[in-house]
Amino acid sequence: MSQSTLYKQVGASAFSWKKQTNMMSVYGKAKQSTMKRNCRKKQRNYCPQQACKLSVLPDEIVMNCLAFVSRLDHGSLYLVSKLHRSLMLSPELYQARSLMGCTEHCIYLCLSIPSDPFARWFGFYPKAPVNHPSRLLQIRPHLYQPPEASSVVAHGWGIYVIGGMIGRKRSSRVFFLDCRSHTWTNLPSMGFARASAAAGVVDGKIYVFGGCKKPNWAVEVFDPKTQTWDALPPPPDDLNSSSALMHEIALIEEEKTKKIFGLNDKGDGLLYIPSQGIWKTGNSDTNELRKGWHVIDNVIYSCVTGGWILWCEASDLEESAVGMKWRQVMGLEDLRGTLCASKVVNYGWGLPSLHLDGIFPGHKLSNSGPNMLLFWDSPANRKWEIWCAEISLQRRKETGEIWGTVEWSEAVTTIDYPLHRPLYGKAKQSTMKRNCRKKQRNYCPQQACKLSVLPDEIVMNCLAFVPRLDHGSLYLVSKLHRSLMLSPELYQARSLMGCTEHCIYLCLSIPSDPFARWFGFYPKAPVNHPSRLLQIRPHLYQPPEASSVVAHGWGIYVIGGMIGRKRSSRVFFLDCRSHTWTNLPSMGFARASAAAGVVDGKIYVFGGCKKPNWAVEVFDPKTQTWDALPPPPDDLNSSSALMHEIALIEEEKTKKIFGLNDKGDGLLYIPSQGIWKTGNSDTNELRKGWHVIDNVIYSCVTGGWILWCEASDLEESAVGMKWRQVMGLEDLRGTLCASKVVNYGWGLPSLHLDGIFPGHKLSNSGPNMLLFWDSPANRKWEIWCAEISLQRRKETGEIWGTVEWSEAVTTIDYPLHRPRHCKILYSLSFNL
Repeated sequence: MSQSTLYKQVGASAFSWKKQTNMMSVYGKAKQSTMKRNCRKKQRNYCPQQACKLSVLPDEIVMNCLAFVSRLDHGSLYLVSKLHRSLMLSPELYQARSLMGCTEHCIYLCLSIPSDPFARWFGFYPKAPVNHPSRLLQIRPHLYQPPEASSVVAHGWGIYVIGGMIGRKRSSRVFFLDCRSHTWTNLPSMGFARASAAAGVVDGKIYVFGGCKKPNWAVEVFDPKTQTWDALPPPPDDLNSSSALMHEIALIEEEKTKKIFGLNDKGDGLLYIPSQGIWKTGNSDTNELRKGWHVIDNVIYSCVTGGWILWCEASDLEESAVGMKWRQVMGLEDLRGTLCASKVVNYGWGLPSLHLDGIFPGHKLSNSGPNMLLFWDSPANRKWEIWCAEISLQRRKETGEIWGTVEWSEAVTTIDYPLHRPLYGKAKQSTMKRNCRKKQRNYCPQQACKLSVLPDEIVMNCLAFVPRLDHGSLYLVSKLHRSLMLSPELYQARSLMGCTEHCIYLCLSIPSDPFARWFGFYPKAPVNHPSRLLQIRPHLYQPPEASSVVAHGWGIYVIGGMIGRKRSSRVFFLDCRSHTWTNLPSMGFARASAAAGVVDGKIYVFGGCKKPNWAVEVFDPKTQTWDALPPPPDDLNSSSALMHEIALIEEEKTKKIFGLNDKGDGLLYIPSQGIWKTGNSDTNELRKGWHVIDNVIYSCVTGGWILWCEASDLEESAVGMKWRQVMGLEDLRGTLCASKVVNYGWGLPSLHLDGIFPGHKLSNSGPNMLLFWDSPANRKWEIWCAEISLQRRKETGEIWGTVEWSEAVTTIDYPLHRPRHCKILYSLSFNL
């Protein structure tokens, strides 16, 4: 063979190899399309096993090849084969990427979105192409991650989420987010439940202190290698702060020694040196508006109201007479206006968001190596845009100042405003129906449901996401579905996972109906959903008026009432999960218009019966028994026991039941202490329909007004109750004046009450007020409901209301030959 012929063959083979492998070159698109045309001719002889030949290469070569693949394309490689998937998730691949300098920068964000019950994690690749589909990755949330006050540290290949607050309780659970596979792992729990604890990684171990109740102040250390927690000695008594909530945390390093600094909610600083096991008193910082500390290159940065960013040296955290010396980061004046308007950060738990928005700064700090990352939000077309900017930092030798330069800034993600009614639900639902009709011919019910082969925990987690509006359809599928949908474990899972839905329960007295009718109303459901307003089967023996109604657990207790002219001692329970009734043990005394309230899981009832039968009765739902408690002293024993207004209030963590009888005399009972007190009197008979929201008493008044007074005004005093008007609801006055939907008593003619008492009724939906009234329309009555958000203004102390939504709940025909209105007897709200 001649030399020229050999060169031609070698050149041809080299060109062929280049044609198959150079897919990312400038000519990649043209060559790829040519290959596709050639491959179409050979599709008949195509074998998938011949397409991937990674298995014939040594493992080291395969790992080195895959190390160059961008993480943005890992999702596509997962789908190729199990071999690819196992290689892309192996620790060796990421070690190779690190050694070969092929790592990519990723920012992990955890957002609390109003319309989403879970804390949402996102992975953001700032250097990826703008239109790349994997540039912003939404990560599957952990269903049991606490929504706030967790301590978060990055170590190894992932993120540790430690403790936090679930409701009002601290958590000891620990979760790990693997940033390679974006999967969650449950780690061993801590020995103490913590929230807002100080945490840091020192010598490969995670140290945690604070965040728990005294005397549980011990330091705990977690070893990721052995997956175990160990307890270390707590700080000395002279350093042991009365508050263990660490609202600011900083991990600093001085002379190659790492120190964990925690600043509690009282502004007291505490230093812990893990390598030496030494505690020290740190400097204090009582400025509550300096929030969101973050350490970059051993310098502490902080956000401040007004759009400023401050900094101080790490050495300033040590206790000294001078204190911390905070200085401004220069060169970021152009961002001030944008950062002032941002409200993207909530720097605490247990406080209303609107309250925090007006006090604390609305931007947040992080870092990307030596550079600062700055986050804020900006409204755009009824959406929120979450923005991010990378800022390079430079310390100037001449003045010692730190200057910042914005390298890039852009919107990371866009979030819709939370809607009270999902207007887009109808369009999506109709689209799904059209798609499903095409597949109805091949539908097999036995193939669609395979829940029986899954573990119970997985089945329960799946069903927890099903809206309650669709529970009725699932009841009809099988007995398995029916038993699961009614189980207490399902509703406990819905509560823990934040999947509860708000429902308003109404009890109406309709002139043409002999029974008291109960309805379940879902205000956030699509308007035309058939289950949006559910009519519940009535109890045939429920008294038609003057019952005491309380919500507890999973249902509603209807206690006593009037049947004809006689009081009743019977008690009924409406289970709001299955909408079924249960007869409970009767009280020892027949009662009507009694005062009732739930304290420490038990139902206390007093009043509403004839003298001398004034004993208090308490019902234990667990044992299903009634017990009698001593009556009030003779000097407090009112001649009238009919409690027309009832309020359950709380002062200094002590719950009190207040009852106002038909003569305007007030009486207070404290169940935890068994003490009776004389309450303030209110002789104005036109102030009716009391309702308590966030320890404030609201009342309806003739003329369409809504008044309010403080819970402390119920205590006996010479001043009496100070009632004030809820502002901002003047547009509703005319509508409420014409309404006659409420009957505030029994034994009197309905028409007589309609002309005297107010015709609107109050309830609540969490911190918001629900307002009910009626309106005639085409010889029918429309029962209307409005949700009103309430805000107390600091300057004047006034309470202002804003109507969030209003609509007709149901429509009722006029009764023939009897000019009587429909009446709302009771209304309660539930989260199920």
